[in-house]
Amino acid sequence: KNIAVDKQEYKEIRFFLKEGTWDAFYPELKAEDMPDIQKALDEFAKVVENLPEKINKVEKIKFENSKKQLVFRKNNGIWELEGREGFFVDQRRMKSFLTALMQATIYEKKADKVENLARFGLLPLGNEDSRAIVVELGEANGQIIEKFEVGDYNIELGRGAMGAFVRRPDKFEIWMAIVELIDLDLDYHKWVFANMWNLQFGRFMPERDDKNVEKAINLAKLLLNTQMEEEKENILHRKPDFVIKTKGEFFDGVNIEVFEEKDRALVSFKFLGNIKNEILKSFVGKTKGKFFAISKQDAERLKDANK
Repeated sequence: KNIAVDKQEYKEIRFFLKEGTWDAFYPELKAEDMPDIQKALDEFAKVVENLPEKINKVEKIKFENSKKQLVFRKNNGIWELEGREGFFVDQRRMKSFLTALMQATIYEKKADKVENLARFGLLPLGNEDSRAIVVELGEANGQIIEKFEVGDYNIELGRGAMGAFVRRPDKFEIWMAIVELIDLDLDYHKWVFANMWNLQFGRFMPERDDKNVEKAINLAKLLLNTQMEEEKENILHRKPDFVIKTKGEFFDGVNIEVFEEKDRALVSFKFLGNIKNEILKSFVGKTKGKFFAISKQDAERLKDANK
């Protein structure tokens, strides 16, 4: 009875049951289990009802926990993070999340009483010990398409399936859903390209001599791990203190200008020539003419590696 099945498997089970051959393919199931499986699938459809048919209407995604919230909105087909528009949102991450929701199916009902919420990470957001995340999908006009809560997630169910505890905000019923969610940490840095470089932009391609290759490797490691904060005002009217110059797999060249200040540094990106990577093109469009702050310590490490 406590067997994870997705919707395709459910159809197969129904067929094998009808043909009288189900026990050869799913020996762990019994005929009397079928009504419970069907009921569970039907119940979950009420949580994420007809999402594949509505997916093109989703123009807003809101995540909220007991401490913070993230609101994403589509702008000309591109997801942007409200309040952090200067950063380019990881579009693949957004697509992965929505795809996971469309593929989600129910596993089993776990509880239906308020005293059970804490066990599954679903205490109300007003409780400081809450691990719950409220997920809201909406249209551009503000109409809510779906709203539900996620408790503990990334739970191994066996047979390669991953699960999460979910419930509707207006009910105490808790369900285990078969769904492979990405990390739902609401640190905004994990949802945008907030580091100075990302592997999705391609590899650095230095001149082929030992000195340049070693320098490029060291710089790449630092850039991949140097976090940026958006600088709202473009107030710099001086030459950079140093410039990181390199060529890349999908671009002809980039000059990363670094401006040292008393307790931090500011960086600016200037890409040269053709760009042959769509993700990188979007990053360039977002960062062009803007400055981003990095820590003084990171700037010093970059300066040393750039010598």
